[in-house]
Amino acid sequence: MTTFAKKFELIELNDIEALITNKVKEGGSIEYKSQMIRPEQLCAAVSSFANAFGGDFYLGIEEAEGDPTTTPGIEEDDIDACILRISHILQNGLEPRLARYDIKPFEVSPKHYVILIRAYRSWSRPHRVKQNNQFYSRKSNGKFPLDVHELREMFLGTTEFSKRYELFKEERLLSTFNEYGNVPFFIAHLLPLSCFENQYSLDVNLINQVNMTPLGTAGSNPRINIHGLYSESCDSEFNNTESRMQIFRNGIIELSTVRMMEYSTIIPYTIERQLIQAVKRQIYNYNVLEINEPFYFICSFYGVQDIGFLLGPEWSSLATWPLTEEKIILPDVLIDPKNLVTRSYEEIGLAIKPALDGLWNAFGLAEAHLNFK
Repeated sequence: MTTFAKKFELIELNDIEALITNKVKEGGSIEYKSQMIRPEQLCAAVSSFANAFGGDFYLGIEEAEGDPTTTPGIEEDDIDACILRISHILQNGLEPRLARYDIKPFEVSPKHYVILIRAYRSWSRPHRVKQNNQFYSRKSNGKFPLDVHELREMFLGTTEFSKRYELFKEERLLSTFNEYGNVPFFIAHLLPLSCFENQYSLDVNLINQVNMTPLGTAGSNPRINIHGLYSESCDSEFNNTESRMQIFRNGIIELSTVRMMEYSTIIPYTIERQLIQAVKRQIYNYNVLEINEPFYFICSFYGVQDIGFLLGPEWSSLATWPLTEEKIILPDVLIDPKNLVTRSYEEIGLAIKPALDGLWNAFGLAEAHLNFK
């Protein structure tokens, strides 16, 4: 097994020694070089992983026909300066720049280091090596330059994602309309960027580890269903479903509720608080599910014509512009959990602010006034 299957921060020298013991051959997610290589070669190797599904690139490991043999390491008096040089090469040698990679040295003998560069799958691919104007990717037999057809397919990947989401959304909206009937409702989807690529299959045995609390509720009653994991909340009087949560087998999370509106009115500060808390919970869930990639946060309101927008505690503070649309489609937000340092209420609020701004725009207001108190 390659080290790419292990969390980067947990990799130790004995994991590198195990590569040699187990004769882990070079392939789609691992490559070895015994010495430091030229900048354009380094950029080509690392970008080939980023343009595919990610992988580990090692400097200081000898190989023979793809099999690692020894770890002579790279001689460096100042390993920190070496790491900075590598980072500088990667930052300036690729276009667009790589948003995320990690570098870690392992001392194998005095002043001799094996250097691991982990490249993660990039969501701004394809990346071009500036020096030779080439694009590279990887297969099981290693690195290769992308041809025109392969480049076209990669550039069109975003379009294909959008098409597949629209089909998914149409099906889910029909189910939600049938569930809630003629009542205004809110629906949100969180979509990992690889959700339509069959790269992930939900382990339903994690049901007691994930947070299945639906929007606008304090508790949950999770259960396994045909789609994955499901939870709902019903009103106490008529037992009608008012909030639902579904984690699909491909990692998509759906949240829907009729509790976002009170007395035919949207109260933005209540909604903002609920959405920030919900996104925080789903970041936690993705960590439990080991889905470590950016995700889209896409949300909408339906059946909201003539709904009011309450700016303050008094009914006199209703927004002056009436809502004439039946639905509000808020701007998509791309969230990379790795860029959230504290994952605090304030930080997540700022991350989803473009969507919240869209809600305020729908009522003729310039932007959301986030309240972090």
